[in-house]
Amino acid sequence: MKIKTLIIADIHNKWEKADKIIKHEAPDKIVFLGDYFDDFGDDYRVATETADWLAASLEQKNRIHLMGNHDTNYAFKQRSYKCSGYEAGKDYAINSVLTENDWRKLPLHTWVGSWLCSHAGVHNHYYTKYGNGADFKTWLTKTCD
Repeated sequence: MKIKTLIIADIHNKWEKADKIIKHEAPDKIVFLGDYFDDFGDDYRVATETADWLAASLEQKNRIHLMGNHDTNYAFKQRSYKCSGYEAGKDYAINSVLTENDWRKLPLHTWVGSWLCSHAGVHNHYYTKYGNGADFKTWLTKTCD
């Protein structure tokens, strides 16, 4: 039996559009590649709605949500770099909905069959430099954990 997998990248608050695509395609499995937050002209109210959607979506068994660079701004407090669109008010609103446990549900990668899914990929340079001869999947899992 074949499993139909839908991969969706960079929602940036467009979760309603993502839900329409999911309904239309009726996949067995959905992989989100991160960047749920930050869009031009958004504010804390939009961020709250997206956080509510993400919290509910994280509970659906057929969905995998990865961490994107915009998400790290809100998930980790001690970051010196902030992506475009970051605002402290949105940070407060998002983290009023999402818990630390919710953030822990967003891995950096997943496999769909033999396909590696991540937000921005893995450059071969890092594996070559730091892999120390380990199998790629083993190295990646250990590095991301």
